[in-house]
Amino acid sequence: MGKKYEGKIVDIYKNYGIIKSIIDDHEVTVHFLILPDMITDGVFQMTETIKYQMKNIEIRKSKVYVAYNLENIVDLEIKSWKLSKHKFEKIITDDHYTYLFKKMAGNDHDISQENLNSLIKYDKQAKEFFLKWILYIESQMKDTLIYIFNKLQISTTTIYRVLKGNGKTKSIVDRQFKFVKSEFMFKPEFSTLSLKKSKNDPNDIVVSDCPIPLFLETLSLNELGEVLNQILQKIDLSNKKTHEKYKYLYLVKESFLELAFIRNASAHGNPLIPIVLDNSFNANYLYEMASAFPSWNSKESVEKWELFNFIRFTARSLYKQGIPLVDAGSPQLSALAFTKSLLINPAKRSFFMFFFVMLSTFEYIDSNNEEEFWNESTFFIHSILGEEVTRNYFDEFPNKQYSVKTKLTGLVLPLISYRTFEHGSMFKPILEASMNIPQKKYLVEM
Repeated sequence: MGKKYEGKIVDIYKNYGIIKSIIDDHEVTVHFLILPDMITDGVFQMTETIKYQMKNIEIRKSKVYVAYNLENIVDLEIKSWKLSKHKFEKIITDDHYTYLFKKMAGNDHDISQENLNSLIKYDKQAKEFFLKWILYIESQMKDTLIYIFNKLQISTTTIYRVLKGNGKTKSIVDRQFKFVKSEFMFKPEFSTLSLKKSKNDPNDIVVSDCPIPLFLETLSLNELGEVLNQILQKIDLSNKKTHEKYKYLYLVKESFLELAFIRNASAHGNPLIPIVLDNSFNANYLYEMASAFPSWNSKESVEKWELFNFIRFTARSLYKQGIPLVDAGSPQLSALAFTKSLLINPAKRSFFMFFFVMLSTFEYIDSNNEEEFWNESTFFIHSILGEEVTRNYFDEFPNKQYSVKTKLTGLVLPLISYRTFEHGSMFKPILEASMNIPQKKYLVEM
């Protein structure tokens, strides 16, 4: 039997409710599902204070505690709740964008249709920015892998043997081999493939090997990330000929996979900026943020996250300048709270990781496009050198002090602080020291 908690039901909506509790001296909120058999004649009935158990589930790629096995408390009055709908339900049905921006503004804040149209237009333009630069990142990643393979003379036989040693990447290889066969059959590229007779059809062939550029050409962001991770785990790429490029791959190997969220939202036309800034995107937000300490979590340990040490070091540096990442009382608590807020919202984390990968790319691979990138980014974050390039309604919504631009700038402050004149040369050494890059990982014969 799991542990029982006590709490007060504070909100009831159609399909779910919210409980407020004191757990281990922390005030928290926990959501629960309202199942059909919990409703009688359209009414949910329970004592206002109840007992319940908690279990951990995954919602929107985040770990969340939910309450279940709700029990009335004996001798307390039974209360009846009508299953109310959110004020914005009609807006959700008509236009999800409108709902999200109205939610950001607050229930009592009126937004003109003109301003709503501007916000939606700016969000769509921001997504065009992300798509452009994520394609740039993908291209740099593929070029870097090809460069290292060539420099170290790693054979395709070795690469595909390693990839086929893992279930996920084996399926990627099999799928890509089928693709290159159909895509290039009887074209000049077909002569570059190695073929063998099909086991299923004696009059057909299958691809057994192909040049790496053709293999990488059409990999999705997720597939490229999986391939990168498997290669780094099983093949040593650390060599004086490739050292900087190897460090780049190692530093971004986990972050690269995080870009999928922001890439997919941008490509599929989904709202983006409102989701990044939506703390309630994770239903567990008010539970997690009840304490910054790592021991208080729903299975997402802050201290184990790969970038925590980097954020902690940066938080100390900024704190000395009177710039806390989060106003939490100390540099350590500031770093913990900031990191936890990233971990519990995959959209926010993806936004942060996008800038992290971009900075790493400019630092290790190619800095030619850096000025263009930062100039374009001022569409939705403040200029890092203090000179605004693009002003729009993001500067004022929902208000000038806590505008969209100000909030988004705060999300990447640990990164863009290294692009000021005072700290311009510190990003690389601090990053490498905090990430503890391994120098030798010989795990297969080349």
